[in-house]
Amino acid sequence: MINRFPAFTAVAAALVFAFCNNAGKLEVLPYVPVVVFSGTINSDQISWPGNIDYPNRCYLSNDTMMMYFYSQDYQEHPWQGDQLRLEIFHPDSVFIITHSVIFHLSRYGTGSTNLTYDVSPSDTESGSFGISMKIGSFAMQNGAAVSLTNIGVTPQSSGMGTLPAVITNGTITGKVE
Repeated sequence: MINRFPAFTAVAAALVFAFCNNAGKLEVLPYVPVVVFSGTINSDQISWPGNIDYPNRCYLSNDTMMMYFYSQDYQEHPWQGDQLRLEIFHPDSVFIITHSVIFHLSRYGTGSTNLTYDVSPSDTESGSFGISMKIGSFAMQNGAAVSLTNIGVTPQSSGMGTLPAVITNGTITGKVE
């Protein structure tokens, strides 16, 4: 049989060799997050880079930017760590504020109860809960750089836990997938 694709075969063989160690086990490539959230919750410094099983995401879904952030220790069985979901739509040119974003944070393994926090556009009516962030770089297009700074969130606690939380000095850096 004649190999019609010798270059492809050579590249495929090199890749297989590169990803296998001497014992024949597949080596895991290092996880590099596409986007990262960091900041302060109450007085605790946090960074949510995601992990190999729950990678951070930043992508477009119709006219909404979907962002998912996970703590490095996040897992589902048993539930542990932090998960943040942001849905951004109709951002202004300099700031993203409560009327154009949905914020949902779940914190697992913080004692006997799990904690959930939310901010949605309807929270602009009460003024008690809100979110704001300054745009450094943000475009609703694939491959665009994302840089959001001065993130501040005063979310409403919901679910079983009622511990208050305030996020300050938050940043998001990365790119749209």
